[in-house]
Amino acid sequence: VFVTLACAYALERAVFTLAVRWFGKHDDWALATASLWILLEAGHAALPMSLPNIIGDTQHDGFILPLARLGGTWLISFVMVWTAALIARAWGHRPAAFQRVAAPVLCSLMLLGLASVYTPARGKELKVGLVQGGIPSWLYQRSHADAQWRDVPAQIYQHLTESLPATDLVIWPEAPLPYRWGEGGEFEGLLAELGDGHRPILTGAFRAEVSSIVYNAALLFDGEREQWVDKRRLALEAELWLTPGSGLESLLMPNGTHLGVVFCLESVLPRYARELVSRAGADL
Repeated sequence: VFVTLACAYALERAVFTLAVRWFGKHDDWALATASLWILLEAGHAALPMSLPNIIGDTQHDGFILPLARLGGTWLISFVMVWTAALIARAWGHRPAAFQRVAAPVLCSLMLLGLASVYTPARGKELKVGLVQGGIPSWLYQRSHADAQWRDVPAQIYQHLTESLPATDLVIWPEAPLPYRWGEGGEFEGLLAELGDGHRPILTGAFRAEVSSIVYNAALLFDGEREQWVDKRRLALEAELWLTPGSGLESLLMPNGTHLGVVFCLESVLPRYARELVSRAGADL
């Protein structure tokens, strides 16, 4: 799997490099270079079960991050490659050759000014408890294979959750326990034991409609009501036994907040979070 990924990355870079070489001096402003990079990124992201690495996603704490309000991670990628390409073309030439780098800098400053107009208004605050069991792979695998170890992950998550102060929302990660929802009542029983101060709880869970159709899902449970969303983008060979979800909806907390859920690789690709906000009305 990882050799295939490496080859895919290498092919993408090779196509980009050959094309830039072919552009030659006709792309003095590096606009074609930056556009090609974005097309290759978007094309890779569109392949199902692939693992794209989008350069704009590296700016989780950069000063150009607000550009995402206008053009998402693609605009950030474009500005980064545009600037880098102009610097590369000017390198080794007279200092005057660096003057063109001012173009993406000035463009970015104007766009940042425009993005500030679209700064989201501060909403209400929530106290969120994030519980990550830190369970090593060998223990998690043994909990699936050995009945004596089966309840260990559940005990860890229960202990950590009960150590939290009162919160508005508790979040467990994707697939935290070796239980399947609806089989034996183990998962249901564990959530029922948690106090009201630890609800609602958002947790990953395997959910089966029939034995042959299993979803990697997220459950929002408030003690009375269950709300589900299913993972849409599955991960490589690790999830070939699962069925991808097709629905797009947010989960409604008792206080009226709409939660949008992204799983794993979905957090890398722009469209999943964007659609949850624009089409499913997610507040958080």
